[in-house]
Amino acid sequence: MNKVSIITTVYNTEEYVDKCIGSLLHQTYENIEIILIDGGSTDKTSEKCYEYEKAYENVKLIKKENEGVSSARNRGIDEATGKYILFVDGDDWIENKTVETLVWLLEENEADMSYVIKNGHMYSSGEVRIGNGKKMLLHILNTSSIEIWGKLFKRELFKKVRFPVGKQNEDLYILPDILLKCQKVVAYHRGLYHYTLRDNGLMSKALKSDYYNLVECWIEGINKCSLLSDDKEFIRDMEKWYLYHALWYFYNRVCIMNEEQYKLVSKNISLFYKKTRLTFIKNSEIKINDKFRFFIISICPTILKNYTIFRYGRE
Repeated sequence: MNKVSIITTVYNTEEYVDKCIGSLLHQTYENIEIILIDGGSTDKTSEKCYEYEKAYENVKLIKKENEGVSSARNRGIDEATGKYILFVDGDDWIENKTVETLVWLLEENEADMSYVIKNGHMYSSGEVRIGNGKKMLLHILNTSSIEIWGKLFKRELFKKVRFPVGKQNEDLYILPDILLKCQKVVAYHRGLYHYTLRDNGLMSKALKSDYYNLVECWIEGINKCSLLSDDKEFIRDMEKWYLYHALWYFYNRVCIMNEEQYKLVSKNISLFYKKTRLTFIKNSEIKINDKFRFFIISICPTILKNYTIFRYGRE
């Protein structure tokens, strides 16, 4: 039975950490180590984690300064000794057969990575999908499963790969690096991972994010796929996803932004277009009307904002 290293980042999660760690300790798969990375909590999270470390031999607590989730996960990767790595956030929890299921899917199919989706996900059908890294990267993006948690990886995939410290959207940054190294990936569309929504919901979190960093992430993703693959069809599909994601993002955020947020997003959408316009003009998979729509957004986003507010109203 191969060891699984579960890396759990915790920061001011005293309200949730007992349920999280409890779900890890009650896994039906026995050969696991639980690595808790506390990034400078100011509540009782660290004390609670320390009690688990004292009580269980397979629990290890590492305390460090608050340098963000990427730095914490990187430390967890460095400390991991298992053949496989699984990420679980400290305010979430997993079903007791999650690790066993993920290991079985990976080993039975001789894959490099396997994953489940979050509970309540719109694609939670029980379907199993298998494909190479390129195919499954597109599948992950198209089914809104870009989070790093809930995914079991061979530890060797992280050789020379680490999360970008100081950046948000870290999962989207790192996934192409990992997936394009995979010969085979298995997806199980079953909601075995329970995600906890905090800070008054997803929109609240989105409005606090670094918009410039998100645009930078999109641009880097396009360039990275071109560098890591010579498959022209795959590259066109990735470019298409990034464009439509940018369009969707702007459409779905514009009505809930204040003026300052709107100006910042507008500026960075224009920057995104200027740096990628030739890519999208050349991409035959992108519809002409969508190219035109994106062009209008990039040079005069107020038109879209006024139209969207007129049609749908402001929340």
